[in-house]
Amino acid sequence: MQRQQGAATVLILLLVGLAVVASVLIGLRQISTAQDKAVALHAQSQAQMKAWRGAELLYRYFQQIAVTEGATWDAIEADLLNAISTTNASEGDILNGDPAAFIRAVATPDPAIDEHYVTVDVVATSGAGGPAQATSTLRLVYLLASVGGTPGGAPALPAVINFNRNLELRGNIDVIAPEDEPYVINVRGDLTTRGNSISGIDTINADGSIEIGSGSRFNKLNANGDIKLTGSVSGEQNLSALGDICLTGGASANGEVKANGSVTGSGGVQFGNITALGESDNLLHTLLCSPINVDYQGDKYAVDLMGNSSAQSVKAGASVKLNSGTIGSLQAEGDLVTTNWGGNVQGSIGGTFHNGGNPANDARINIQPGLDIGVEPLDPIIIETGAFNAYQYESEANYIFRYLNNQLRVEVKNVSGIPDGLYYLGDNTSVNGPKRDRLCVQGNCNGDSYPFCVGFSDWNGCFSYNRQQERLDINGRGMAPGVVMIEGNLKIGNGTYFNTFIITGNVETAGQHKNYAPNYAGYDGEIDNVTYAPRGICANAYVEHHPQQFCKADGSFDAEASNGIGNYTYMVGSEVSGNYNGGNIDFGASTENFGNVLAGNEFNSAGSSTIYGFISALAQGDETFNRMGGSTTIDVEGLPPTFDPFGGGTGPGNGNGGNGSTGGAVLDRVVLLWSRYL
Repeated sequence: MQRQQGAATVLILLLVGLAVVASVLIGLRQISTAQDKAVALHAQSQAQMKAWRGAELLYRYFQQIAVTEGATWDAIEADLLNAISTTNASEGDILNGDPAAFIRAVATPDPAIDEHYVTVDVVATSGAGGPAQATSTLRLVYLLASVGGTPGGAPALPAVINFNRNLELRGNIDVIAPEDEPYVINVRGDLTTRGNSISGIDTINADGSIEIGSGSRFNKLNANGDIKLTGSVSGEQNLSALGDICLTGGASANGEVKANGSVTGSGGVQFGNITALGESDNLLHTLLCSPINVDYQGDKYAVDLMGNSSAQSVKAGASVKLNSGTIGSLQAEGDLVTTNWGGNVQGSIGGTFHNGGNPANDARINIQPGLDIGVEPLDPIIIETGAFNAYQYESEANYIFRYLNNQLRVEVKNVSGIPDGLYYLGDNTSVNGPKRDRLCVQGNCNGDSYPFCVGFSDWNGCFSYNRQQERLDINGRGMAPGVVMIEGNLKIGNGTYFNTFIITGNVETAGQHKNYAPNYAGYDGEIDNVTYAPRGICANAYVEHHPQQFCKADGSFDAEASNGIGNYTYMVGSEVSGNYNGGNIDFGASTENFGNVLAGNEFNSAGSSTIYGFISALAQGDETFNRMGGSTTIDVEGLPPTFDPFGGGTGPGNGNGGNGSTGGAVLDRVVLLWSRYL
């Protein structure tokens, strides 16, 4: 019995020993697997960083042959076509070694426009020959173009507001500008107001119709449709419309009033000099004025002054009707109908005088059959349009946010003190200064890392990602200065920022938000003892790492860097495979914006917004409605010398689609349009 008990004890000990050995072996296996995964992840990250270094080398190569050496497309096209390959040879086509680059395609979609696309694959390897070897292939599409043929063109639009679609103004719009510098609003569509006032604007141009009420002040209104003024709109306004012009409710226009259609006034309207032909050319735009009546002869009225409305002078290509007002000087090719009680009119007509006035005005009217007033119809106004695609400016960005493999990654380029490459966002609590949302070489952020986010404290982060809405949310004190590109949407809240944000989707601001364009902030925020910004781009910044295209080694600031996009705070929208994505900007309450704003589609503002610069909305995407509500102030007075609201150089702007070149013009722009991993 004792022998049996001893044998059982030995068996139990053996089983326990085997279990311990198995547990140890399993643990060792798990450790080995984790180590293999970590090594593989590290190798893959290193390969990706190499691939992006290759992309930067390619950009510099194209920049060298095109911009620096002044090559034309005709001079380099044959070499690029001959280098096209379908496989990865032992040596790259234009970049040898590791990484290597292979040209896959060369295309010129429109022979009449000097825009050419080169597709390149960059192949990079890490840990070659080892157990953790990793390869990364990055496909890139570069645009080589002359400035005249580059999408985006030159942005010198002499207007504080440029909208390519209907604009509704619901709040008070106040433009602050030097007295000797008139500013313009351009709208390719209708402009309407709802209980608001406009001040500080010299001219409003609309491709459609214009309707303005309340206490607005301006010098000129030009429309290809109708113009309607109501309420207390008054002053030395000059009006020009291809359609009809109608004023009611105490409005007045004491300047030059010209219409291809009719001019009508009711309720005591005061006009300056009226010229109207009576034949409206408003065939395509919104009709704001009631159809004009006809006189006793069945002829159209070119001018109808109802109530006690008056005009200093009238030139009419058709008939004229006057009720109880006054016309100082009249020339009309048609009839004159008066029901005048107390006023008077004098001048010449080509038709019949129907004199119902008291007293009669027979002696003051000269009838000249066949009278020709010698006035030609007005020509339509032409408002230049524009186009914007965020991917065309990818190569100009210092930081590019992408959501890759369920992680938010940041590509860094041309930033002092930070090697170019692909970084993780992570936390490192062992460093001095900001500890959250740092740029980390490794995913766990145990290695090298660099400050990027400036939270409300060193222990607060700035960034969160909403996967469902594909939106990056930023909320903190600020972040590193420079040009930031984000694939997706952006919601940016509290804080003060010093960035150009290039967004492929939409932008929404919230809270107490301020953003200074790099060119507005300048080197250190101060020029000639005048402070324009609380911080600078190169000095006095949140972090010591600055964008090198703006901050030169000699201590100077280059306001023309990155093709003038340093004048912009937001540039929004993108085109992929012929479909336009996003492009909408929505400014929330209490937004202060120091720089130009460019929406590829539409712009909306609410609450109290102040914009030190110009606004453009290019209507490339889905139609909703441009609206400016609340109180919006556009201040273009006392701007810093480094900031050019007209855009400067070759930044985005009219995008009129080319200069008719066929490849003989000097290539002076290189843009990385598109990239993805294969």
